[in-house]
Amino acid sequence: MTAPRRALVWANPNQENLARSLVAAGGLSVVAAGSPGRAHAGSVATALGVPPIDDLRAVLAQAGAPGGVPGDCPALLLLAPASTDAGQADEDARTLAAAAARGVRIITLEPVPSDVLELGGGAWRELETLGSASIRMLGLPRLSPVFREARETLAAFAQPRTVVVQHWSAPHHGSLFARLVGAVDLAHALTGEAEVIDAVYVPRGLAGRTATGGSGVLPFDGDLSASIRTSDGRAAIIAVSNAASRWDLCVTLLGEAGRLTFTDNAFTWLAPDGTVRDEHRPPADDPGDHAVTLFAGTLRRVLDTAQPDDGPLDVRSVLPVAHAAALSARTATAEGPRTFRAMMTAS
Repeated sequence: MTAPRRALVWANPNQENLARSLVAAGGLSVVAAGSPGRAHAGSVATALGVPPIDDLRAVLAQAGAPGGVPGDCPALLLLAPASTDAGQADEDARTLAAAAARGVRIITLEPVPSDVLELGGGAWRELETLGSASIRMLGLPRLSPVFREARETLAAFAQPRTVVVQHWSAPHHGSLFARLVGAVDLAHALTGEAEVIDAVYVPRGLAGRTATGGSGVLPFDGDLSASIRTSDGRAAIIAVSNAASRWDLCVTLLGEAGRLTFTDNAFTWLAPDGTVRDEHRPPADDPGDHAVTLFAGTLRRVLDTAQPDDGPLDVRSVLPVAHAAALSARTATAEGPRTFRAMMTAS
C-alpha cells in the first residue's frame, strides 16, 4: 500500500492505544472517529486527532458515496460494536450492506452479526452476497502467523482426536464473546462439527456486568470454559477470557502422530516417543505484542487487494456453537448447537 487508506474508526475509550497502533500499522488516514457511548466520542477522536462522530449509522450511510460525509471512505475499523441496541440489528445490517456495496471495507474486532437470528434476515443475506466487499473479523487465532507457518505441519499431523484451546486477552482486545468466537472458529477448523457443549461462565470480580458494547449473548467481561464433543466422537476443550491481563494463545493437539503445541509465535511437534519431529521457534525480532501483530496483519491483508483474501468468518458454523456454549453457561447443563442452527434457518 503506497498511499494512506482513508478510514473511519469506532472504538471504546480503553482502545485508544490499540487504535493508534492499528492506524499506523495499516497505513490508515483516519477522517473521523467515535465511540458507542456518545459521552466518549470526543475522547477517541481527540486521541486520534480527528473530528468526532457520535452516530455511526448516519455517517456510514454516506461513507463511500459521492459528496458524502466524510467523503470517499474505503474502510471502517470497528474495534467496538457498531450498536448497543439489539433492536436496531436489522437497520445496522442494511447500513453495513449498503456501505459494503459502495466498496467500503468493513473490518471488525467483534463478530458481526453476533446473534444467530440476525442471519435469517434479508439484510444479512444481502451482505453475504457482496463477496469480497463483505465483513472481515480481526483477532481470529486460526489466521495468526504461527498457524499460517504451520500449514504443512498441520497437514502432516493429520486429524487430532483432542484439541485444547486457551485464549486470553485484556478488555481492550474486545469482548469475552469475541474470544469465544475466535476459539470456537479454531476448534471447528481442527475438529469439525460440534454436537454437545458443556460450559461454565465466571464473571469478573464475581459480579457480572454488561458493559457498553456487550453482545447480549454474554456479559462483556469474564472467563468461560467449555468442553465440546464433536459429531464423530472427538473432543475440544476451550478456556477463554478477556480479563486475563494480556493477549496469549496456547493450543494443544493430541493425535496418533503425537502432540502438537502452539503459542502465539512458536510450535513444537512431539512424536509419540517424545522426540521432537518439527518445531518453529520465535523469531529474533519478535515484537512481543502478539495481538497487534495479528490484528495488523489481518488489516493489511484486507486493505491490500494484491494479497490473498482470507474470507469472512464462517458465522453460520461458528455462531450456533458459541450461542450453545453461552446457553450452557446460563443453564448449567450441556447444550447442543442444533437448536440454534434451526433458529438460524427458520428466521
